[in-house]
Amino acid sequence: MVGVYDASDAVRVLASRARKAIEPPMQLGAITSLSIEGHSIVYCVVPPQPLDKKPFRVKKTKKAYIRSGDGDYELNDSEEQLLVNQRSEPIHEQEPVLDASVENDLADDLLEQYLQARISEAPRLQMLSRQEQLVRTSVIDLETGKPTLAAIYAFGIHPQQFFPTLSVKARAIPAIPSQEGVRIIEPRDIGGPIPDLLESTMEWLSKVSLNAVSFDPSGHGKNVTELPGVAVREIVANALVHRDLSVAGRIEYVNVIKEGGKLTVSNPGGLWGLSVKQLGRTNPKPRNPILYGMCSKIATQNGNRVIEASATGIPGGCVQ
Repeated sequence: MVGVYDASDAVRVLASRARKAIEPPMQLGAITSLSIEGHSIVYCVVPPQPLDKKPFRVKKTKKAYIRSGDGDYELNDSEEQLLVNQRSEPIHEQEPVLDASVENDLADDLLEQYLQARISEAPRLQMLSRQEQLVRTSVIDLETGKPTLAAIYAFGIHPQQFFPTLSVKARAIPAIPSQEGVRIIEPRDIGGPIPDLLESTMEWLSKVSLNAVSFDPSGHGKNVTELPGVAVREIVANALVHRDLSVAGRIEYVNVIKEGGKLTVSNPGGLWGLSVKQLGRTNPKPRNPILYGMCSKIATQNGNRVIEASATGIPGGCVQ
């Protein structure tokens, strides 16, 4: 440990650089100086910065960076665009898909489930024409009459026809390297609307996950899965519904990777409207509120709901 030569001067320089060397000026939290083993240490908490200010740049070079591991890396164009998209409430789900039509590209069963649920909530919709119902429930765009991106993703017969990355790339990696050079087990590209993506991904995970027998204190055994199904389903559903639907976000897939006893699920876009510290402590903020509402009204082919839309999260007993 080296410490700083002059704690008071370090505090002054830090505050000055946050204001003058970064654009827009960065907001700092409390700056504290303390002594550890005879060395002067300056400690500063940098709170989450306003979304409408990102990305922050080094004023001299006009470059923006991301911290990863022990290094700082310059943002690429896609990463910068994702930050720009987060400056305001996302509206990409409302975009019309100009090459699609309700008659040819939406699954009738899913669309009817959704419309009937909306009509039961708002009876005045029943008095409108079919076209007006579709407009007022965000299924089609008012100006073009074409299905919205949200409708194609939620109800589409094959959304990947228009957006190939609105799919799931699933793969399992052996826990122990194979002598035969096997690196990936059961790789699969999963397509279809969100209900199918969710059900097919859960079926794939069931196939590549281990099953075991657990015994209670009385000696009775029961079959248990390697991964808690309730928690896994919640994670996969969230990854599908809350993915970034902007043009920049559409270059990436939802990835599901099973490696040994570890499961990694990733989607493009990161958090929107809240920080990591706020997770579980504040009201939910769906990245795609229209899509979120659609998926709360429909079920999979097996009759299972896609999402509950009640912000109940993962039951505590499911995750150890």
